[in-house]
Amino acid sequence: MVSLGFSVFIFAILIQAILSWVNPGGYNPALAILYSLTEPVLRPLRGLIPPISGIDLSPLFAILILEVARRLVLGLLTGLLLA
Repeated sequence: MVSLGFSVFIFAILIQAILSWVNPGGYNPALAILYSLTEPVLRPLRGLIPPISGIDLSPLFAILILEVARRLVLGLLTGLLLA
């Protein structure tokens, strides 16, 4: 379940990033839900990582951080269950 939660969040960030390239100014209720889910993670990263040539790299770094967190959490949970 933990891995699934991380996967859903990573895919939400990917979908939000792709949709921001395809339809950057449009409003869609589904897109509003994606933004409300991903903004708490992406907003602090946007403050730390400036856009490079107008490209926002915060989704890339968020995905990397989430993947590292997933591996750490799953490793800890596996260690606790096997101990």
